[in-house]
Amino acid sequence: MVFQDDYNFETDWQCYMMTPNLIYPKIQEIEEGCIFVHNDFLYTYRQGGAIIPLCSKANCLHDEERDPEKKRECNACLDYAFYDENGRFAPISLMLYKDDLYICYDRLDNDPENRKTCVVKVSTDGSSKEMIWRTVDMAFPLIHRGTLFYYSSVFVTSEEGIAAKTCFNRIDLEKKIMTEEEIYYDGLQHGCLPLRALGDYVWFTMINGPNILSQVYNMRTGEIEKTDLEFDDLVLFDGKLYREPRNGMENSIYLTEIYESDVYGGSKGTVLSSVEQYNTPLSDGNYFYLDNTSINREFPERERKCVVYDTDFNIVDEYKIPDIGYAWEIPIGGKDYQYVVYNEKGSQRWGLLIFDKKEIGSIHGKECPYKILWYGDESELIQSFAVPSEKEQEEGTD
Repeated sequence: MVFQDDYNFETDWQCYMMTPNLIYPKIQEIEEGCIFVHNDFLYTYRQGGAIIPLCSKANCLHDEERDPEKKRECNACLDYAFYDENGRFAPISLMLYKDDLYICYDRLDNDPENRKTCVVKVSTDGSSKEMIWRTVDMAFPLIHRGTLFYYSSVFVTSEEGIAAKTCFNRIDLEKKIMTEEEIYYDGLQHGCLPLRALGDYVWFTMINGPNILSQVYNMRTGEIEKTDLEFDDLVLFDGKLYREPRNGMENSIYLTEIYESDVYGGSKGTVLSSVEQYNTPLSDGNYFYLDNTSINREFPERERKCVVYDTDFNIVDEYKIPDIGYAWEIPIGGKDYQYVVYNEKGSQRWGLLIFDKKEIGSIHGKECPYKILWYGDESELIQSFAVPSEKEQEEGTD
C-alpha cells in the first residue's frame, strides 16, 4: 500500500478505513483481518476464521454473559457505553496504534469530576484492557504517529456572558503519564469539524458563527499555518494530495472536480472534471474511489454506485453499492479487502460483509460482490451476498 514514502501501517492514521464522512471510525485493519465495534463490544475477524469477541480470558462468556458486573470484566466489553436519544449507542471511536486499540467513548457511570469521556486501551490479542484517560469532553479523536489529537469544549465566563470554548489538543501516547496539551485556542470558538492527518501534518477546523478557519499543524516543527483545505475534501493517493471543492449542482446532481493539491490547498492541476460526487473521496493507496451514496439519499432515483480509478485517473471498474440502511458508512478498506458490518433488518442476526478487491476490474457495473460471514458461524460462507432492498426487507418481515 503506497500512500507516501514514509507511511507506517503500525503508527499512521488509517484514513482508508474511515467512512466518507470521516466521523467516529468503527473498524480498523490488522495484518490478517480487522477489528471492529458492534454495539458495545469489540470483535475480531481473521481471514478464514469466524467473528469472535476480542477477549482471551479463560472461561469468559463475553457477550453471552447475563450478569452485568461480570460482563463488564470482559476485555471486549466497552463497559458503561450508553445509548443516545435515538436508541443507538453514542459515538464510539476505534483507533489502532502499534499493537493496541484505543477506544474513545462517553461513559454512563458516575465520576466525581463529571469526566464522562474515556480512552480505553485494549491489546489486539484481547489479553488486556485498561482505561488510560478520562476527560470532560472529547470530539473527533484521531491517533497519528503516537499522538491522540482531539477537540475539547468547555463553558467559560467572559464579559459577554457564558460561551463555549473549543480547543485543539493532543496526548502523547508514548508517555507513561497521560497529559493533555493544548495545541491551539484563539477566542471563543464554539464549533469544530473532523480532523485529518497525513504524513507530518494534521488539519483542524474551528467554527465561530459564520466564520470557518482551517489550519494545518506540522508535527515535526510544531508550527501552525492557515490552509484552504478543509476536513472533507482532502485525500492522499499515490503519494500526492488531492482535494474536491464543491462546484454546486447541474440538473439536480452534485458535480465536482478533483485536482492535485499542495499542503495548503493550492491547485497543481485538475485530474477529474464534472464527476458526480458529494461524499469525501477515499483511497486505499492502490485505487481512488468516488461514490454517490449521499446523492442517492437525496435523489433515490440515482443508483448507488462506486467508480474506481487507477493512479492515472483512468476508470478501472464500477460497481453498485447495496443500501445497508445508512449512508456514508462504507469504508473503502485496505489494500486487499473491504469490511462492512451488516445488521439484518427485522432480526437480531448480524455479520460482516467482505469484499475481496481482487474482483476489481471484473465487476463491470454489477452489484459489489460481497460475501457474508454471520456472527456465530464457524467458518466463512462462500456465496456472494446481495443486500435486499428496503421493500424486500420489509416484505420479508411480514
